[in-house]
Amino acid sequence: MTEAAHIIEQCCSIESLRRGCAWVQVEDPTGNFTEVISTLGRECREWPEEATNAEIQSLIQDNHKEGDVIVFTDGSVKRGVQSGWGFTAKIVNTNNTIKELGGATTLTTSSMCMEVKAITEMIEWIKDQPYTRAICLTDSQSTLAKIDTGRLYADWLKAISESSLQKLLWIFCPGHAGVHGNERADKIAGEADVSGTLTLDPPTVLSLVKDLLEKQRIETSNTTDILKGKGIKRGAGRMSDLRGPLRRMTNQLLMETISLYTLRQTLLWREEQIWLTPDCDDPNSLHK
Repeated sequence: MTEAAHIIEQCCSIESLRRGCAWVQVEDPTGNFTEVISTLGRECREWPEEATNAEIQSLIQDNHKEGDVIVFTDGSVKRGVQSGWGFTAKIVNTNNTIKELGGATTLTTSSMCMEVKAITEMIEWIKDQPYTRAICLTDSQSTLAKIDTGRLYADWLKAISESSLQKLLWIFCPGHAGVHGNERADKIAGEADVSGTLTLDPPTVLSLVKDLLEKQRIETSNTTDILKGKGIKRGAGRMSDLRGPLRRMTNQLLMETISLYTLRQTLLWREEQIWLTPDCDDPNSLHK
């Protein structure tokens, strides 16, 4: 346990680790507090310019009430650099932005982790506002899949209970598809300064530990040296269409690390080829 704690401390502070469940099943007495609308797919990225933005606006118009606050959230991960979050908010049917906020951490997290952070900060902001209804547009299908089962992120619960919210509507908004609000939130997340704290859930911690151990690992394998010498990336063999013994033999011949079995099979195969397709230009050929 001491060694495990030491490794974790090299990735993040122990204080930032979550204690307890990240997602909590919530009883909704009204059965109407949260609702998820996910009718669009990622194919929207192939639509003509402005088509996806128009469809998102149509969804908002079909499901809003006057006075609703509309919030676009997004996360941004630049591996090895920083991970950011951001949101932009306005009142429905107005063009005036009423709030924008963003932040970042130097840790490399998952996009879902930063998306959840953006939503968390959005709800923290809303709790001090008079809004009774909010429409949150996110491009994280993983997050919406959890919400759709009646679960909410643990960090949202206290802020929601302290807010005036009576309805929280969620709409899936495809990312990088030309939706103005999403593009703005993405820009805020990508350009955010490092600030604030981030509570890390187990999947994020495991990913950080894996990256650390990968960096610290010392390669002593002769095969790895050959890979580097030949300019072959690790795992390239898994992309081959060959399977079974033939794939194994091909990889060994390529890496020049053949087994005795592979050597025998290769010599037998070449001998068969000589008998089946003898060289016509060879005076010693057996084709006559």
